[in-house]
Amino acid sequence: MTAKPTIAVVTPDIGASGAIHVGQWLVDEGDSVREGDRLVELVADGVVWIVASPATGHVAKHRIRSGATTVPEDELGCIARAVHD
Repeated sequence: MTAKPTIAVVTPDIGASGAIHVGQWLVDEGDSVREGDRLVELVADGVVWIVASPATGHVAKHRIRSGATTVPEDELGCIARAVHD
């Protein structure tokens, strides 16, 4: 097995008219995830949005913590996946 490239989990452009808040991470750092798994809730304009995992691997880092404010294209966290030789 070689290095584990990371894949960014970014705040999508949800068309919010105001601030976008990171509601709650649904997975912990180090947890295994599959592509499409629910990772984090975003709250904007009274609506909860779910951000899904862009890849299979494990949650390497939460870069923006619950309760913080984010904007589209911010890196919320990253997924590391193993690359097999």
